Amino acid sequence: QCVSPVPFYGGTVGHWTTYNNASGVKNWNDFLMAKLTLAFCFTDATYEHIIIWARFQVPEVMHPLLYSLGFQDAGGGFMYLPHGVATMTMTKTPWGWDRPNNALASWTRDISEDTRQQLKSVLPRPLWALLEKGMDFANTTMRYPVLQIVDGDGRRTKYYDMYLEKLNADKNLEPGTMLVAIRRPSE
Repeated sequence: QCVSPVPFYGGTVGHWTTYNNASGVKNWNDFLMAKLTLAFCFTDATYEHIIIWARFQVPEVMHPLLYSLGFQDAGGGFMYLPHGVATMTMTKTPWGWDRPNNALASWTRDISEDTRQQLKSVLPRPLWALLEKGMDFANTTMRYPVLQIVDGDGRRTKYYDMYLEKLNADKNLEPGTMLVAIRRPSE
């Protein structure tokens, strides 16, 4: 069972935040341009483990190259990022979700410089950055916690104060703020 599509470039009421700085703005613009969407698919009936599929729009002229590298057609001009490039999962824990990215891209060591440049030109910058890390750190795991800051009834959880601390981090141009992308229904 999957929850999909989840637009990474913003929901109609907002569901993703990023730092309020130039990097955050750049990421949102990249995600919007590529129409990056995710599918959160539960792997069994316990609903405690999720595998995440990423899909994004690419020019049709690039499809043959991406097929040759293991990308799959997701329909409507979208391609799925193969799990051979990066496997993104979530596992339920007492504190929230463990969110590892497994860079299993050992195949990337053998691709030509020309192919690298073609991929760099067509992939959204954040996905290219992940792929490039995969080239440098094949078979490594990068992880972070996903903490639920508001419960299903809209009440703040015990992790909300940690979130507020992040809002006041020096990474933000305006302390106490984060960017929340809200897309228009037509996007």
